[in-house]
Amino acid sequence: MIAALLLVLTSACDRDAIRDLSFACGADCRLFYAKRANEAAWIDCAGGATPAGARLAEVLARADRDGLSGSDYAVDALDGPAREVALTRVISRYAADFRFGRTAPAPDDPAIGAALDALARGDDALGVLQTIAPKGERFASLWSALRSETLSSTVAARVAINLERARSPVTPHHAGMRRIEVNVPSFTAEIMHDGEETTSMRVIVGRRDRPTPLFGARIERVVFNPYWSVPRRNAVEDILPLARKNARYFTDKHMRVLAGDQLVDPESIDWKSLVGLPYRFRQDPGPWNALGRVKLEAPNPHGVLLHDTSAPELFARSERMFSSGCVRLEDPSGLALALLSDQGWTKKAFDAAIASNRTRTVKLDRPAELVIGYWTAEVRAGRVTLYDDVYGLDRRLEEAIARRAPAIDLAAAMACDLGV
Repeated sequence: MIAALLLVLTSACDRDAIRDLSFACGADCRLFYAKRANEAAWIDCAGGATPAGARLAEVLARADRDGLSGSDYAVDALDGPAREVALTRVISRYAADFRFGRTAPAPDDPAIGAALDALARGDDALGVLQTIAPKGERFASLWSALRSETLSSTVAARVAINLERARSPVTPHHAGMRRIEVNVPSFTAEIMHDGEETTSMRVIVGRRDRPTPLFGARIERVVFNPYWSVPRRNAVEDILPLARKNARYFTDKHMRVLAGDQLVDPESIDWKSLVGLPYRFRQDPGPWNALGRVKLEAPNPHGVLLHDTSAPELFARSERMFSSGCVRLEDPSGLALALLSDQGWTKKAFDAAIASNRTRTVKLDRPAELVIGYWTAEVRAGRVTLYDDVYGLDRRLEEAIARRAPAIDLAAAMACDLGV
């Protein structure tokens, strides 16, 4: 106990004390100090800050500019070599949080150790952060807004939570690929090529009780005049109650009832007394079809499609949450034709395929990336635009961050490991 206390109270220049404390700090700390022959980086022999330590203090004091919380990285409770080593642990965690986010363990990344070395050398802190910053225009624009714009506390908090989300993107961008980005809170889809927006359109997304999942996939096929194979949940919760009220529901909606692969006359079934649902439903192609005239298939575990709609009047609503999870497009034909244009498709041929009323599937020679994301703040034309947190995901992310222990707990744990 006394020996450990002496380690904390001795000069920050004591290399033996730094070496011993670095073993309690973790592998990153040990490697960092081993490369420096256990020389202090942040605190001088008199207990003051070195030039690198002063720059480090500035970074931690302005953590809000990086979308982080300065209170998570405080080491005021420690002094001497314990403070020196704790600062190393803290800035290592700061760098990892900046790069990977705060809601999941950070992977081992040599770039974090390289950033520590660069800061200790006295390299410009902003330049060091730029080398480890997540890639992508969305992170870059939100980070720039936090650092360069005068934002109210409310707007800054919203930007920060979206910056956190941008540290763990749904899917990385592949250069040269066409990309369709759906943003649930703005109810819009943007079509991107080589990082530039070529067009945008309104979309309809899932209801709050059937939210559109967030994921990345590749659009591989365009289907003209699709059938709608009704998902089980829709069949049980939506269609079955309507069938019990109206025996002609299936006829009116051009919908088939199947037992296995066999068609069943819906009027031969006593829907009111039916227990369970031993049938599946399929809607014929046509203007009445829930998927409309065109759907785009991007294979994914959620069964989510991008498609047309038989109720286009809903696009006039400002808040567009009416689907059961799939994404309805304002101009599915325009998007599908754009994806098919490099395969020789013309508008005349496209319109003829629809007018044929025949179901036809066309495989894309060049699949397009699909990303369904959730951004309640984004930078457009140099200004921050906010959207409602329609699924409450901002709040959940804030709660997840709040549950994480601050870095001071790690510093205290170091001291405890030494018996202090």
